[in-house]
Amino acid sequence: MEKNTTLVIWDSKDQPPSRYNKLMLWNSYESYKADGVFSISEIVEKNAEILRFKYLKIIYELGEHTANEKKIVDHLEIREDFSYWWMTLMNEKCNFSKSPEITNIIKVLALREWIKKNNFQKILLITSNDQLSSAINIFCDQSRIKYDLHKGVEQKNKINFILGLYHKLPHSLKALLWLTKHLMSNWTLKGVGVDKWKNSKGKITFISYLFNLHPEYKEKGLFESRYWTSLPQKLKENEIKTNWLHIYIQDNIVPDAFEAKKTIEQFNKSHFGEQIHVTLHSFLSAILVLRVLKDWFSLVIKQIRFKKSFIKKSSFLWPLIKKDYFNSFIGPTAINNLLVLNLFHKAMELLPQQEKGIFLQENQGWEYSLIYYWKSFGHSNSLVGVNHTPLKFWDLRFYFDERCYKNNININSKLPVPSHVGVNGENAKKMYLDSGYPEKNIIELEALRYLHLNDIMAISKVNSLDYLNILVLGDYQTENTNHQMKLLESASKLITQKIKLVVKPHPACDISPSDYPDLDLLITSEPIQKLLNNFLVVYSSCNTSASIDAYYSGKFVITTLDPSTLNLSPLRGIEGTIFVESAKQLANALDKFNGLTDKMTYDKNYFYLNPDLPRWREFLFNPDKINNKFKME
Repeated sequence: MEKNTTLVIWDSKDQPPSRYNKLMLWNSYESYKADGVFSISEIVEKNAEILRFKYLKIIYELGEHTANEKKIVDHLEIREDFSYWWMTLMNEKCNFSKSPEITNIIKVLALREWIKKNNFQKILLITSNDQLSSAINIFCDQSRIKYDLHKGVEQKNKINFILGLYHKLPHSLKALLWLTKHLMSNWTLKGVGVDKWKNSKGKITFISYLFNLHPEYKEKGLFESRYWTSLPQKLKENEIKTNWLHIYIQDNIVPDAFEAKKTIEQFNKSHFGEQIHVTLHSFLSAILVLRVLKDWFSLVIKQIRFKKSFIKKSSFLWPLIKKDYFNSFIGPTAINNLLVLNLFHKAMELLPQQEKGIFLQENQGWEYSLIYYWKSFGHSNSLVGVNHTPLKFWDLRFYFDERCYKNNININSKLPVPSHVGVNGENAKKMYLDSGYPEKNIIELEALRYLHLNDIMAISKVNSLDYLNILVLGDYQTENTNHQMKLLESASKLITQKIKLVVKPHPACDISPSDYPDLDLLITSEPIQKLLNNFLVVYSSCNTSASIDAYYSGKFVITTLDPSTLNLSPLRGIEGTIFVESAKQLANALDKFNGLTDKMTYDKNYFYLNPDLPRWREFLFNPDKINNKFKME
């Protein structure tokens, strides 16, 4: 094979100069192979299955790695038959918020495989990312490839002075400061609802968040959650008493712990014993905090015993997981995980024996504490983790190396899982099965958060207009929204027909028309169910699940790809949906729509949407049975 000389890796938002013969774009989907220009994002998508498999394999084998004659999962046995490993950020794999460097890990893995098929004597990296630079430097050293770095201009996020000082502190001090602030903010919840919890007559317990409450019902002291929608009412109609354990998350509706306390007390008063409500922080105590500190000190000591070996095993990926390592074993994440572990201990210990448990499953650290203590205190074998959002191929939290599920391994090496996973549609079910999840542990349950789709699936096509009406659905992250809008701004100059833009920002991310002067934008906060009837074309960010609403209503959905992240769209792989990564592609897609008269099709089994909830009824109201036989009518 002819030997290439130098590969230039361009990790910058600036346009690269034309002088490079072989150029790998790190944050672009554009590639011109004839001109020697390649896209790592494109390579990742073309090899997505194998790259995800390799990444999951790496994470599993890090936990199984032997250091000082003991596996790391065994070093981290923090309770009998329970390893803290499962609560770490490495295992959680939250690649879109908590651990953003996972995207670079996937890209580096893709680069490694691509390099094997090509032959380079040198790599020149242009980047401002020190972690990525160190990872590729180690990779080059191992591969006997010369390495050179041109440091790019770092784009720093603006943070206030106090927060800047906090980030510079040692991990241990940050952990203690975090705990102090957290306890001060939440101590007022101590004891709220606990007496009722201990004496509850309910035999079904729900665990989710004190978040996403319906504001009108909340003001009346009634529990109405957008997570559970009509299910609590169905339970009430069938005279089923229930327990609700809420993890408090600050939002505009419940802005602080004082309001959370008031809300829980109102719920308990209004529902007359039919529902018992507590928060996880209701189980706080001074003794519990001392146990947390003891566990934390023990964890810090445990990680010292395998740290050097862990770094060696991580190889060239260590710089990209270093931050997660220290945060998980020493920093705020560590002490938060241990606080949650002890709180669930107390909550499950005081709860009368239960017949069924249901929790919102996202495979976050707290869920493993719940699973462990649910089983430890002898509650039923019927603990179900429920999917409440669409399952996405690149949401790595939901995928594990198949060996995690095997029975022929020691208890610490086996992933703590609920008795069943409740999938919300055929798409989620297929993804679980394809990833090796045991079919016997999967049940089908209606997608409670998406029952409103029954009201929009039959929306008729709007009348033809002399301009193209486009609904723009924003993202929850500012950077993603800005990328989406800038792409639209550039595309607007290339579109051959008139357009009218109505923008619905995500509640967590405002959009200001003044930031995009070349676009004539009408901003709206109307519910998406009302908006969709007025549009045939929807332009969405990659991450937003609102694109599902548009898909189900038969709209022409165009989704922008952000090459700095993985494709986290719930519509990835769904036939009939269009993804664009450039202004030219977006303009072409919009022009392609011109003259389209037929309503777009959708997969009616993507979600289970029977409003009578036959699957939920069978699971909840039959005391001895978990049934997986209901199919879509």
